[in-house]
Amino acid sequence: MTEEQLSELKTKITRLKGNLNVNQITISRIVKSKSGDQVFVSLSANYGEEGDSDNKLPMEDISLATHLLGREVNILAYEQALAGGLINQMQFDEAQKYIKGNYTKLFTKG
Repeated sequence: MTEEQLSELKTKITRLKGNLNVNQITISRIVKSKSGDQVFVSLSANYGEEGDSDNKLPMEDISLATHLLGREVNILAYEQALAGGLINQMQFDEAQKYIKGNYTKLFTKG
């Protein structure tokens, strides 16, 4: 790719990011036990009022919104796995600590 093509691509990406908005985010998580049993949790979050095409999440907020929903879906999946007997309390506690720590890193990164 030439310098000129690279410059044009960067300009297009900047333009698209400035105009790109999202009104729905969906996150899914599967937790599997050692015996092969599994639990599936999926959450969808809408931003703004239903049918309101003008009220969308700006690009600069998409990562944070996705991380917030992802954290919740991960914790809920492990709660479901614990409640269903797929994992024990110690496995749940470890997973929850790991999830919270990793998402804290995502929330606080520059």
